[in-house]
Amino acid sequence: MFRPLEVGHLKETADLFSKVFGKSYKEDYFFWKYRFNLFGRLYGVQAVNEKGEAVGHVAAIPLKGHWYGKETVFFQFVDAMVHEEHRGKNTLTRMIEVLFDFIKEHHQEFFPYVYPGPVSFKIGTKYGWLTHLESVKDVIIKPRRRSFTFLKLEEPTQELGIITKIWTSLKNYYPIALMRDEEFLKWRYLSHPIFSYKLYVVKKFWKPIGFVVCSFNQEGMPRIIDYLLPPESYKEVLEHISFLFGKPMVAWISSCFLRENLEVLSTPIELCLVNYGLLSNLPPLDAIKKDFFYTMADIDIY
Repeated sequence: MFRPLEVGHLKETADLFSKVFGKSYKEDYFFWKYRFNLFGRLYGVQAVNEKGEAVGHVAAIPLKGHWYGKETVFFQFVDAMVHEEHRGKNTLTRMIEVLFDFIKEHHQEFFPYVYPGPVSFKIGTKYGWLTHLESVKDVIIKPRRRSFTFLKLEEPTQELGIITKIWTSLKNYYPIALMRDEEFLKWRYLSHPIFSYKLYVVKKFWKPIGFVVCSFNQEGMPRIIDYLLPPESYKEVLEHISFLFGKPMVAWISSCFLRENLEVLSTPIELCLVNYGLLSNLPPLDAIKKDFFYTMADIDIY
């Protein structure tokens, strides 16, 4: 039996997540992550046993997106899990189908995507609800001094209107992208219940040209979690930022940008579309792959 995800189910969600993935989060984390306040509903489905207990779960995060010049809701599918005692019954595939139909009830147009791990990727491609776009790589950004760039980083004040101005000036460079405006950054970074981030406005001479978000609280190399920059300057800006911090940093570089001459490392993450008859309404896969601008901003995935 399946049920739509409601706020009262988030304690069970946290308990199931701990059993399946061995990581403990409070229910408030899932309330923040699933963005109940954005539409006044949760986008999720749970499988329940005969006692009414959650034994499977999948959710989708609603995000405002820029889709070839117009605003469209993006849904990133997350937290697909089934208790080990209830696997092998096609439960995950059926939950994905129910959730996809639930989203279609509320939104005529949307863009569904996911970063599945190895198990979900294998199941999704086997049963046809995943369409692969590309394997995600960690790109190593090595320090390089740029003597004549006149670049500097400034932490913005509490007023983040400058972020929306940057997004407005750059959005048309990125045909498919999350809306990286003030509202998104406040939710994603400033209100994150677990991690802390450093947000910087990038200026060339005195003029703001973009922003970057860095994370220094993970093991290994620091991460450039998010960035929005003019396409022609992203490489010099990221390398200069690495120079300013005096150490290599890791970022995700999407197909929107050239990744030649950069060191890349494999990850266990794939980028996929969630597909239930929707691809006929979308551009060719090669176009989506080329035009989809993604970063580590989507979730703290590993």
